[in-house]
Amino acid sequence: MSNKNDKVETIRDHCHIRLFHSISSYHEL
Repeated sequence: MSNKNDKVETIRDHCHIRLFHSISSYHEL
């Protein structure tokens, strides 16, 4: 069960990281 939660957290973190990179790239332009 905790393994499932870990997976969800990882996916959420990944989304946040991608979003952060997108914003960074946008500011670089």
